[in-house]
Amino acid sequence: MNFKQWHESVKARDNETCQVCGIVGDLESHHVFGRLGALRTDIDNGIYLCQACHYIAHQNLKQFREWWSETYPERAERLKRKGAK
Repeated sequence: MNFKQWHESVKARDNETCQVCGIVGDLESHHVFGRLGALRTDIDNGIYLCQACHYIAHQNLKQFREWWSETYPERAERLKRKGAK
């Protein structure tokens, strides 16, 4: 899977909706645990966010990852087994 396919997969899975505030539209895919290695195109490592929530996620990455892990525990566990920290 390339980056564009990953983006489209995250977008479709999240129903073109910001997973934080609920805004619908052409938003942005965010890598929860970075873009390096095999996690770059792992759909579990993606979340669809509006521009404002994407900015906030980057400003508060540790808190965002904690929220994400609590909100999506199955995805978090799968990524943890794949080496995400």
